[in-house]
Amino acid sequence: MGRPFVVAFASIGLTVAAAAGPLAAQRSSAQAPEVLVLAPEIEGPGDTALARLAQRFTARLLQRLAEARVRAMRAERGMLDSLRGAKAAPFTLDASLTGEPGRFSAELRLLELGSGDELRTYMFGPGDADGVLGLADRAPPRIAAALTEAGKGR
Repeated sequence: MGRPFVVAFASIGLTVAAAAGPLAAQRSSAQAPEVLVLAPEIEGPGDTALARLAQRFTARLLQRLAEARVRAMRAERGMLDSLRGAKAAPFTLDASLTGEPGRFSAELRLLELGSGDELRTYMFGPGDADGVLGLADRAPPRIAAALTEAGKGR
């Protein structure tokens, strides 16, 4: 007799979870991003290598921000003025990569989108591509803490 109750309870729980799942996903996807991640500026003699590294850096940064529970969206640098006017997000992450293979440097700045005020800067280099990608791993928890401190979701 106890077994049918457990099965019935489990199926009720699954039904409730299944019903809540799409609603929760819809609600979270409808929330505006907290941070716009700009495509990194690249500068150096190894522009092709830097461009590939910039793509990998941005993808890793977005992944790590999501893991740190920061709602982020990639944005093209040329769209910044229109995004600022639309108040697309309260903060921006602006990255730059310089150098040549084996001697890359990276800078990642957390800015208030409206004012352009810099809240934090994270740097790496000179070093190899793995070191630059490591910055994309290390910065997001610190960014999440800085957003909390700055009063995210105002």
